[in-house]
Amino acid sequence: MPPAKLSEAVKAILEATRRTIGDIEFSIEHAEILWGGSKAVKLADLTDIQLLQYCLISTHAEAQEMVEAGIASAPSLIVPNRETRRKLEKGR
Repeated sequence: MPPAKLSEAVKAILEATRRTIGDIEFSIEHAEILWGGSKAVKLADLTDIQLLQYCLISTHAEAQEMVEAGIASAPSLIVPNRETRRKLEKGR
């Protein structure tokens, strides 16, 4: 099965990540945890799929930290779409 094709928006995010934090170096242990790697490597040298895995895991970890800090419950961060808002208003 060929690898999934990434959208231009995702590719742009990955390139921006490489430019901004590409000098981060991962140990063998971190490489194994984050993308199943077996050698130390710099973030800039990751494949798109490996970098996507890193971004997903790090974003999830940041979100968890926000939840634990109680920030995620702030109304400005969670905004329901129009349909959901209407349903909520009718239920009042």
